[in-house]
Amino acid sequence: TIYCEDKFGSLSITQTNISQQLTSFINPPTVEQIRDQNNIEYGGGAIVIQNAQRLKFEECYFIQNQGWRTGVINIQQMSKNWISLDNQQEFISDTFEIRRCVFESNFANKDKSISQISYKTDIGNDIIFDYEYSKTDILSNIIQTNSSSIIPKTGSIHKQFAMSVFDQTLNAKLTFEVAYVSLEGTNQQTNTSGQQRTPYQTIEYANFHISSSQRLLQHLYVFPGNFTENCIFIGGQNVSITGTAQGLTDPKEQFSAQLDFPGPTEIHNSILTNEDLIQVYDGAVTLHTLVIRIDNSDESFSYPFSAIAIQGSKASASIEQCAFRTVNNKLALDKDFLSLDRGGNLTIRSTSVQKIIENYRPVLYIVVSETSQVTLQYVNITSCEIFESSSGVIHLQYYTGGTVTLDQCQFRYNIVVTYNYQGYKP
Repeated sequence: TIYCEDKFGSLSITQTNISQQLTSFINPPTVEQIRDQNNIEYGGGAIVIQNAQRLKFEECYFIQNQGWRTGVINIQQMSKNWISLDNQQEFISDTFEIRRCVFESNFANKDKSISQISYKTDIGNDIIFDYEYSKTDILSNIIQTNSSSIIPKTGSIHKQFAMSVFDQTLNAKLTFEVAYVSLEGTNQQTNTSGQQRTPYQTIEYANFHISSSQRLLQHLYVFPGNFTENCIFIGGQNVSITGTAQGLTDPKEQFSAQLDFPGPTEIHNSILTNEDLIQVYDGAVTLHTLVIRIDNSDESFSYPFSAIAIQGSKASASIEQCAFRTVNNKLALDKDFLSLDRGGNLTIRSTSVQKIIENYRPVLYIVVSETSQVTLQYVNITSCEIFESSSGVIHLQYYTGGTVTLDQCQFRYNIVVTYNYQGYKP
C-alpha cells in the first residue's frame, strides 16, 4: 500500500484507515527455501519503510491486513544520517512514534505456512522492527495504542527483540501471562488455549504464543512428561518455567525451594534441534523443578549445542531445584551444557549435575565481567568427565568486574584429562 524507499525523509500518517490489504506470497516458501537463502526474505506489510529519518502514525486504524512477516508496518532501517541531495541538509536525529492507533486482527501469513517455530521467530502480526534501536526507543514511543491481533503482535530479526517483547506497549487484548503445558494438550490458538483445562502441547509453542516483556513476567506451568522441544527462545522477555515436583501430578504456582524436587517434568531436544535448546538473549528466565536433558543417544547429531545458553549484558537466569543430565552418559558432548556470556547474571541453587561427559569443553562455562553476579549454592556436580580440557567441570573466565560466589557446593568423582595426558583417557 505504502512503500518508502531508501533515503526517505519524513513520513506522517494521521487519521487514516488501512484495511484488508494482502502483501504476501501466492505460493509461500518452504522451510528448506528459507534456510537456503540465509533468512533474507520478503517481509510484506501494508507500510514498508526501507530507510527513513522520521516516522509518525497518529489516530490510524489498521484492520484485517495480511502480509508475510507482518500484516501492517515493516520498518527495515532508520536514521542512517545520509545527506539529502535536494537541499544538502543533513538529518541527524530520528523520530519514531505511534500514538492513539488501533490494530485489529492483522496477521503474518508466515505463522500459518511455517510450522517450525525456530524459522518464524522474526514475525509480528502488527509491526516488525528490523532496524537497530534500543528498547527504550520503542517503549517510550508507542503511546495509547491498542491491538486485538493475536500474539506475537511485534517482532524483529534481532533475537533480543523478537517474539512479543513489545506486545504490552500495545495494551494487548486476548493475551495471557499464564499458560499450562501438557503432553495431552494441543498446539492451537483458541480463546481458551493455554488454560489449565486446555493446555498447550509443547513449551516452545506456549512460549511463542503468550505475551511477555522484561517488565511483565510470563509464567509457564508444565505437567509431568518428557517434552521434546526444538528450541525454547527467550528474547527480551521475562519468562518463568515451572515443572511438576516429585510426588505431585500437577504443577503448582507456589514454588518451595526446600520441599520441591525435580523428576516428573523433563525437557530434552528433538532430532531437529540445530541450535542451543534454551536460549536467552538479553532476557530473563527462571527454571524450577525441571530435568533438563540433552538427548545424545543418536550419534548422527552433527551440530553441537548447549542445553542452556545465556547471552547479552542484560540477560539473567535463575535455576532452582533442577537436574542436568544426558540420555547416553557414556557419549561425550562437543559443547558446554550451560554457558553464560559476558555481562549476564546467573543463579543456580539446589541443582544436580550428574554423569555428563564432554570432549573439549567444560560442563558449565561462565564468563564474568562488568557487573555480573554469579551465585552457585547447594549445587552438586558428580561423576562428570572432561576428556581433553584446560579447565575443569566449571570454567570461570574473568574480565574486569563481576562477582562469583560458590556456597556449600559439592564436587565428587569428577575427572579432567588435560591435552598433555599420554595414557588411557577415561
